[in-house]
Amino acid sequence: RYSAEGEAALARDEIGEDGGGAIGWFRRALELRRTDSRALQGLAAAESALIRRAEVAAARDDYARAARWLDRAATVRPGAGTVAAARARIAFQRAARVGGLR
Repeated sequence: RYSAEGEAALARDEIGEDGGGAIGWFRRALELRRTDSRALQGLAAAESALIRRAEVAAARDDYARAARWLDRAATVRPGAGTVAAARARIAFQRAARVGGLR
């Protein structure tokens, strides 16, 4: 039930970066069963959605906002490595952008 609520929240773009939302629902599901694959996949999807927001901000040259989205994404699945990879991509993009301005 909680995973279904999380999936519905994700579909409404209610990720829950400030508490609640999809992330909250998926975490509730995991409190009941640590191995709930739907909830684990849902958290990964929520993390991806936050990373996508960071990528959109970076595409608009708003690297401060991109960093904030990545910081939030890093709290969803600490140690997963996905956020670190996104940070590297965005840093490369920023360096290329700055280099193109010179």
